[in-house]
Amino acid sequence: MPKGKSFTYAEKKMIATALITVLPREDHWVGFSNITQGADEKVSSQFTFAQAPKDQKGPIRTYEVLNGTVGYKGPKTVSGGACTLSIWPSSQVLKSGPPTPAVLVSDMVGSQGMLRVDMSNPDQWLIAGQGDSQWLADYTTHCENGDGTIQTGVHAGWWPLNPLNMAPTPVTVTAGKPPNIYVKIDGPMARGTVHLTYVGYKPAPLTQRMGNFYCQTKAY
Repeated sequence: MPKGKSFTYAEKKMIATALITVLPREDHWVGFSNITQGADEKVSSQFTFAQAPKDQKGPIRTYEVLNGTVGYKGPKTVSGGACTLSIWPSSQVLKSGPPTPAVLVSDMVGSQGMLRVDMSNPDQWLIAGQGDSQWLADYTTHCENGDGTIQTGVHAGWWPLNPLNMAPTPVTVTAGKPPNIYVKIDGPMARGTVHLTYVGYKPAPLTQRMGNFYCQTKAY
């Protein structure tokens, strides 16, 4: 260093802070169903099941409804065909969380949805599920002598149980290929199909998980 002169060194320090978005529910299943219940009541749904927040990692996993919709179509005519029938609302949004009871004397709704997957055998999983929704609706009859409306509950079994056969559905698992299955519903009260596809865990994009990247300069 030259005599009589001094230098100031600047040290550049890189500091990176990561804001990591952690999905509260990792494993996902998506699907839809088409069900005929009773005589001629049509129920359709689209849904996503996600691993329950308190469910531990292991071969047997429990899933709750994450989101979705349920649609209902009742009989087109009543009173022996003398009147037509309209129902409003004819659909419900499925909300995230555990099953909730229906309270049909208020504007509250009830929703039940559960999926249980036994992955103990890596080559063949066992799947059992159930889905049911209820909500208040206006039932309006349109007849020659006038219209009439009453408010009552809609019951839409979008994944109905078969009390005569409670056995889980076996699913063949192929390495590198997500399970994609149809569950046949053929019980005394309902019939139809439920379609399920395993999505698994997808982390959020990197741009959503990183933030506050900056340089801090300190002089000595």
